[in-house]
Amino acid sequence: MSDGAKESKPVAHSKVAISERSFAEPVAKKEAARVEEVKSSAVVFGIKAKLLLSFIALATCTLVACIVAWTVFSHIQRAVTNVTSDSLPKNTLALTIAEHSAEIYVSAPSIMASESQSVREFRKKLLDDAVMQLNAAITQWRNIGMARDIADDLTGKVERISGYIDEVNFSVANMLDITESLHGQVDKLSQSHSRFLEVLEPLIDDAVFNLVIENESTTSKTEAALRETLAAETETLGALLALKNDLSIINEPLVNEANLENGNMQHFVADEFGSIREHISDHIRTLRLSAAAKELEFFNDSVQAFVVGLGSYLRRAADSQNSEPETALRQDLIRAHDDLVQHIDPLISQARERLLTHTYDIVSQQSSKTMELIDLGANTIHNLLTIRSDGNLAAGLLNEASSIQEPERLEPLGERFRAAAGQIERAYRQLPEQNRSDELRMVIDSVLSIGQGDDSIFGLRGQELVELEHAQNSISASGDVSQQLVIAVTRLVEETEQDANETARHADETIRTGKVEMLVIAGASLIGSALIMLIFVGPRIIRPIREITDTMTDLAAGDTTVVIPGTDRNDELGKMSKALEVFRDITISIQESNLKEIDLARRRLADAIESISEAFSLYDAEDRLVVCNKKYGTLVHPEIADEIHPGLFFEQIVRRSIELGLISEAIGREEEWLKERVKRHRHPEQPHIMHRHDGTWIMVSERRTADGGVVAVYSDITELKERENELAEKSIALEQLSKQLSKYLSPQVYQSIFSGEQSAIVASKRKKLTVFFSDLVGFTEIADRLESEDLTQILNQYLTEMTTIALDHGATIDKYIGDSLMIFFGDPVSRGVQADAVTCVKMAIAMQKRLRSLSEEWRSMGLTEKLECRIGIATGFCTVGNFGSEDRMDYTIIGGTVNLASRLEGVAATGTTLVAAETYSLIQDEIVCEEHETVAVKGIAYPVRTYRVIDTKEVVAKRGRPVRKKGDRITIDADIDSMSEDERKEVAEMLQKILSDLNPRST
Repeated sequence: MSDGAKESKPVAHSKVAISERSFAEPVAKKEAARVEEVKSSAVVFGIKAKLLLSFIALATCTLVACIVAWTVFSHIQRAVTNVTSDSLPKNTLALTIAEHSAEIYVSAPSIMASESQSVREFRKKLLDDAVMQLNAAITQWRNIGMARDIADDLTGKVERISGYIDEVNFSVANMLDITESLHGQVDKLSQSHSRFLEVLEPLIDDAVFNLVIENESTTSKTEAALRETLAAETETLGALLALKNDLSIINEPLVNEANLENGNMQHFVADEFGSIREHISDHIRTLRLSAAAKELEFFNDSVQAFVVGLGSYLRRAADSQNSEPETALRQDLIRAHDDLVQHIDPLISQARERLLTHTYDIVSQQSSKTMELIDLGANTIHNLLTIRSDGNLAAGLLNEASSIQEPERLEPLGERFRAAAGQIERAYRQLPEQNRSDELRMVIDSVLSIGQGDDSIFGLRGQELVELEHAQNSISASGDVSQQLVIAVTRLVEETEQDANETARHADETIRTGKVEMLVIAGASLIGSALIMLIFVGPRIIRPIREITDTMTDLAAGDTTVVIPGTDRNDELGKMSKALEVFRDITISIQESNLKEIDLARRRLADAIESISEAFSLYDAEDRLVVCNKKYGTLVHPEIADEIHPGLFFEQIVRRSIELGLISEAIGREEEWLKERVKRHRHPEQPHIMHRHDGTWIMVSERRTADGGVVAVYSDITELKERENELAEKSIALEQLSKQLSKYLSPQVYQSIFSGEQSAIVASKRKKLTVFFSDLVGFTEIADRLESEDLTQILNQYLTEMTTIALDHGATIDKYIGDSLMIFFGDPVSRGVQADAVTCVKMAIAMQKRLRSLSEEWRSMGLTEKLECRIGIATGFCTVGNFGSEDRMDYTIIGGTVNLASRLEGVAATGTTLVAAETYSLIQDEIVCEEHETVAVKGIAYPVRTYRVIDTKEVVAKRGRPVRKKGDRITIDADIDSMSEDERKEVAEMLQKILSDLNPRST
């Protein structure tokens, strides 16, 4: 056997030492059985007896040689005994130490993978047990007195490993607690951020809405001012221009004397002047009404004097029967006309200038107000948007920090978070006072507090990374010490092997020395001894011992293929051979078991990879393909599946697919796409989707391995994509259907059903609600006189307007009963019993006002009668829920309060709203009511106190209380401010008639 082979066997032997305990136990039992069998075998004819026979045969002359032989064989026996009783247990103990050392080395990192404290404690207990067993084996080694220095060294290393494991356990325990706190903070961040957006979005919408509304209001006021200014100034300018024109017309007879010399022309001019004079008077009246300048007083007087003088002149010219008119008077009139024309031109210029100046002033004021409004509103919107964007940024930074892996990136993220927080605070301080609500302050603080302090996400993640680094360092240090421990154990095994070799060598030397001594001392009996040696001792004793010794040496060197000689003997050599055979069988069994387990593990790994439904590939640190399953070729690269084999670079495989046009995304941009794909492969982040030319969609999930390689899983999601498209189409159809269904349900009921808050089952509950009933008075009689189309239009418009008002106030519409409405407040959404009652009454007031304006519109459709409604409102406990069968049900309310509201509507006067006493007690702080008569309601045993609704206190304070007077023979109840123009005229005519009837009696 070569030296190289001998050097390699201890390594193989050390591998055999690290075996599974589950296999070693049955083998140990087998060994014990075989040893017991050897012990139980009877020694028929032992070595001593055989030697004694040999010595008797040689006689006394060979006594000295026999003694020497006896001594030699005694040494041989001690050597064999040392091998069987010392080296073999020492070897077994060394293997046990190696086994426990390997178990600790492999199991120590498992603590790092603990998902909970219980798992960590369980794995720590397993490691503690392994350490305890290893210490026990080392102690046993020390007790037998073999290689104490190695035992002390092993004990020191085990103590260091145990210390490192305790540090890892402590760090992992802290890390698990910190991770739990971090998850709590992340959950709190999700809730706080959602609440932050819920509070902020309405504020942004309100700011935009207010800006638009205020701008429209300012614009409408400006337009009204411009119309008023244009009307006034245009009227003045028109009157001045018309007056100038008329003065020019009447000046023609004065200038042309020939017209006045003709008698017929004189009468014609006089008649024409009469009509123009009326126009001039109208223009002067217009100037007096529209012009406020003092200079117009003189101008008006001059025009009047000119007109009167001209009239007198024309009359005398017409009555003079072709006599020449007074020349001096005509010249005076001409000069007066010229003065008027010179005076009227500045007035026209002034009117034009006033028109331009007033228009410019109004437009300038509008521009200034608009810019001021835009600056204020835009700043408010900008600050709110800044709060929202920086809040989103802060939440994103916190989410990123919760999963960051590099500790050095935490501080930059923290600085960015603090900058975002500062931006939010500055924007919040710049908001107007009305926009800075406590709720907004609270949600801002809720989001920012998660990133501030030691228990913030930054602090917790930093502590977690510190503990992780400390645990990894301890694991690394433990691994180093464990490697040293394995090396020390290997050295221990090697020393044990050396002891066995030394024992075998010593036995061999003893045999050779014994031969020489026997030849020197027993020369006389050389022939007899030689014969005995050749015939008996050599073949039956010496040669078997040599063969056994050589076999022991080979076994000690790790050669398990050696054949054990002498196993068929029943003497001591047979026992020794059988013991060696047991040792060899144990070693072979352990080797075969390890090889089988390795081969089985490889087959299982291959079967597991092939059994994966997804495609799988593993690339090494140099980006070469290490292993993949068949699915990788058939799914990802089916056209080149036969070309794919381990050793290919990832870029080679992808480039081949691109060249064949198999990647739809890469067509037209091959090189660019290849660079992006290789970069994403070498630096994997999130899973991404790849689209092949045959329509297949593949999800690629890649991640880095510990040795720098890349493991990837490719999933066929084509069916998922198709289902996703089908689901999108069905979702659109379902959304359209839900929109149609929503028109048959109250928005609150629809929302509660589709959000899952309420189930479509027959169930009900008791709740305090405010119930509303309304009815159009005389609608049935009107329906008989109107065409069905007009009637339908009126009814639908009425119900649409009332429904809009109800929904604006957050009401739940129960049902439409012809022209009647049944509405309630308090379920499924409630603002509180008092707020529900106040909102319900405000809704009733708004409905009454809207109905009065609708009546004016319906007159154009031929409806001469005025439509009015009665309203009844009551508050109390009702049973609310789904009533009906499992196949058809209604969401409605029942109870005495419903009946009471219906009865109040029936006894209410036309155009009024009656509320019950309990409702009045809830609304009296905001609504003005007056006590109505106590009424007996059908179905209620006691009289009900009722109150008639006037209006809100704010409106009543502005316009004053309605006129109400009640006497024995007269009742006056008039709400003048809420009357329409026709109603006012009707009341005025009625009062006039009453006055006329009262006057004769008073006289």
